Order: sequence, then C-alpha cells, then structure tokens
Amino acid sequence: MKVPTASVLILSLSLSLCHIAAPALAESVSGTFKAVSSCDAYKSFNKGTNPGLVHTVPGVEYQAVEINNKEMSWVRIKIPNVKDPLRWVSGECGTKDFGGPALPDEDIPESGKPACRKKNQYDSYVLALSWQPAFCEYVAKPGTKPECEALEDGELVIDHLTLHGLWPNKKACGTNYGNCGGPKLNLEEETVSQLAPWMPNFFYEEELGTHEWDKHGTCQPLPDDDYFLTSLRLVKAVDESRVGSLIRSRVGSSMTVQEFFDEVTEEHGQEVAERIALVCTKGKYLQEVRINLPRVLPAANDLKQLTAGAPKATNRTGQCKETIHIESSGVGRGDF
Repeated sequence: MKVPTASVLILSLSLSLCHIAAPALAESVSGTFKAVSSCDAYKSFNKGTNPGLVHTVPGVEYQAVEINNKEMSWVRIKIPNVKDPLRWVSGECGTKDFGGPALPDEDIPESGKPACRKKNQYDSYVLALSWQPAFCEYVAKPGTKPECEALEDGELVIDHLTLHGLWPNKKACGTNYGNCGGPKLNLEEETVSQLAPWMPNFFYEEELGTHEWDKHGTCQPLPDDDYFLTSLRLVKAVDESRVGSLIRSRVGSSMTVQEFFDEVTEEHGQEVAERIALVCTKGKYLQEVRINLPRVLPAANDLKQLTAGAPKATNRTGQCKETIHIESSGVGRGDF
C-alpha cells in the first residue's frame, strides 16, 4: 500500500521533533550508596523539588539505581517508606559501591575493575573542614561520637574549623578514589597531641583518624604522621584566613551564602572563592567547608598560593539554601 506523500512528510517531521526533544538519559547502575551526610533527597535536582523534605541518614546504605553523568554528580537512590521513593542525592553525600560509566582503558587493571584504589594516582586534593557544633547537633547519632557528647555537656568547646580529612582525588574515579591499602595507622603521641584540638575525636579515640587514613591517607605518598601534620597545617591556614574569621564572627547567627563568597572574594580573590564549596545539613546549618587543592601541596599557607592550579569546585553551595546558620558550641545551642 502506498502511503501519501503528505503523510510521509508529517510522519518524518514528527519523528525528527521527537528525536530533538528527547532528553539525555541517565545511566543505570546496580549497587549501594552509603550516606555520609544528611542531604536533601530530590525528586528533581534540576528543579530542587523535595516532597516531604526527605533527607538521607548518615551511615545508612541505600539501593542505587541511576547516575546522571560519568562524574556521578548526582545519584538516584531508593528511599523506603517515603512518597516518591526514587530520589536524587548529591554524589558528594556518600560513598558508592556500584558499576558506573566505563573509564579510559589506562584506568582498567587486569581484574577488569576501575583502578580507583591504586596509590599515588590522584590528580588533586580536597581539604574537608567541619563546623563541629552543627555536625554534632544535626548529623552525628547520639552516643556514637564521644567528642559530640562532651560538646553537648559543655565539657568541650569548639570555636574554630576542625579537620574532617585531606582527600586525594582522582577525577576519573569521581568520589570513589580511596582505600588503597598499606600500613595501619600508628601515630606518634606528639602527633595525636597536636591533632586533638583540631580533630577532637582524637581526645577520646582514633576512630575518625583510622577511617580517614584507611580510606584517603593510604592513597598518597606521605607516612601517617606527616600526612596528618600536613593536614593540620592546612586546617590552621584556612581557619586563620578570612574563611575562618568570617565563620567565627557569625557564631550563633546567620549570613547569606552570597555574603560568604563575596567576603572571601574581596579578601582572597575570585580564584580562591571558586575553589571552595559549602556543605549544609537541613539546608541551612553550615556543616563543612571543602577546599580544592592541587596535587603538589605548596609549602605556603596563603590561600591564593595553596589553591593555585587546583580544579574549580562543583556544586559550590552544596545543600545550602540562601541563608546559612552557624551553630554555637556547648550547652544551650539548638534550632534557630
């Protein structure tokens, strides 16, 4: 049967329009996503819609179903017992254990798995700094962090940025570069003594330090004492900069994200500001400051020199909304 010419043209045009309008598809994955922070779980991350104000729970593993791109900037997970259980969360919100996009051939070892656990393959660092009062109040589970219990009781007062970790980063691996294997953590007492005020878990135990060493420290060349002392130098440098002084000046109050970046830009320049990302819990409580650093860490402590050559930060405002609150330390702190 011969189809009329006009019908053929209409059909061809319709198919062409459908092809043009079709969005790029996310890539399916199979595995788990373990949350490390309390993050917004979006029905649509482009629109910022989060029906029910659902958040991930730190330490909980979720079924992963999709990723949005090869960098795994967003991961679609299944959250049980909520409306619209398939939700998108930031890739920086947790650790991934699933199959992702194919990596370049040079990154595929004989086992056939991506070479994201091979030492000294990093191309930059991320320095993750915590605002401990907010982490303890809204993220840490009660009774699991002795430093948080001490802070709650008023036995410990923290009024500066603290060290979460210094993370070697390999772009091809997204956030999956780590756990490279090697000697167990065995710090000198003097190192622990210097670290404790800036990584207060060390006042009570070495759980956080061991985790950071096993996951991140084993992937870079420095021995454990040098690695943590280098991290200590860096956290002090940031805390003594405008980044730290601005946060301290707003303890117990708030500021806008725009104000934060404007102040940092005025003091340290746009290149520094572009390498800083903020992470918030519940959308408004400052939890972390993350700063991108180059592969070769400069000996200088000036932020402009420290960040020179580092990749620009992606998702600079994390889960932070327009206004952020700086939680105070000790008894009497709480919701705003």
